Amino acid sequence: MKKASWFGQKGRRSVDKVKDFGTLIGVDSSFSGTLRGKDNYAVYGAVEGDCELEGALMLGPSGRWKGNISAAVVFIGGEVEGNVTALEKLEIAPGARVRGNLSSVSIAIADGAVFEGEVKMSKSEQVTHFAERRGSGQPAGE
Repeated sequence: MKKASWFGQKGRRSVDKVKDFGTLIGVDSSFSGTLRGKDNYAVYGAVEGDCELEGALMLGPSGRWKGNISAAVVFIGGEVEGNVTALEKLEIAPGARVRGNLSSVSIAIADGAVFEGEVKMSKSEQVTHFAERRGSGQPAGE
């Protein structure tokens, strides 16, 4: 599964460094339970439960997650109700909604994202707020 364009054009975001998403939960799909694995996951459907991933998790604009998320890298474009921990990088796209606590060494929250919770940075880096300059932040065709 190739990356969606809702994080902007290829070339600068951390999501661009992820070569492929081997596991997909589609728009009309749902998953309930604990998700564990080493792969990169793209979620466009609904998930209720926690995850413990060694790879990347990309929650698309149509994605809904109720539960805690833990992964190496996390990209959020949809809605999350739960705590999010990223070991390397956490990005929240324009239009995303997160209600829960965030924890990572690097956190970027786009203008237009809604976040309710606390932020914990495990190093002395600052939270980065950014305005998307590479398009609307929506997938092509929407």
